[in-house]
Amino acid sequence: METSKKSTKPRRPWIPKEDFLKGKRKTHPKTESKEATWITRRELDPDCSYFPLSSESKVLIGARSELYLFTIELAFDQACTTDGSGNLATVISNTPVQASNWANYAAVFDEYRILSTRATFVPATFTGGASLITRCPIASVIDRSDSTALTGYTLAERYSSHKKTRGGGKFSQHWAMASVDESAFVQTSAPAANGWFKVYSSGNTASLTIGRYEVVLILQFRGLGIN
Repeated sequence: METSKKSTKPRRPWIPKEDFLKGKRKTHPKTESKEATWITRRELDPDCSYFPLSSESKVLIGARSELYLFTIELAFDQACTTDGSGNLATVISNTPVQASNWANYAAVFDEYRILSTRATFVPATFTGGASLITRCPIASVIDRSDSTALTGYTLAERYSSHKKTRGGGKFSQHWAMASVDESAFVQTSAPAANGWFKVYSSGNTASLTIGRYEVVLILQFRGLGIN
């Protein structure tokens, strides 16, 4: 009677279920680099400022024969300050390089794409001389093709995404990847915007920061790791 023999082939490393590497393998497992190592997301970004998942999730470094996808949230702020006449005509792009920890990911991954963009206007809080501060309505629109600033409320009203609120109000706008054309990956060495938030307001107190935009990007990185 023959007895079955246990396989002597080495086992593939166990990948934790919660790991963020969601990409499908592009090569046969036997081609995986033996020098590949895992580092935690805390090591990639010590502050873990924008990680929605556990900071101990890991990324594979050194597996040059395989492509991996990594989805992460990055954020940045942009101030809204009126000019000497009290007007505000700010344009906020979603170029990811504006995030403080962008360079960490650009150094590891070769490509990226923007899955969604959200911007929230947060009005400034004034104390003491608050009665002397004039804040007028703010018009905000989304433009996916042109970065030219708004020149008036009437122009803003022509956009289907037009939103108008009191100067002291908080509001958000967002868009998501909507077509195959937008699904293409971009080189991390040449990050670019694929949309803009445009803000307009007039009649405010001059040379005053009346608020800020908090911009949150959901990005998907793709790459082979690093040697």
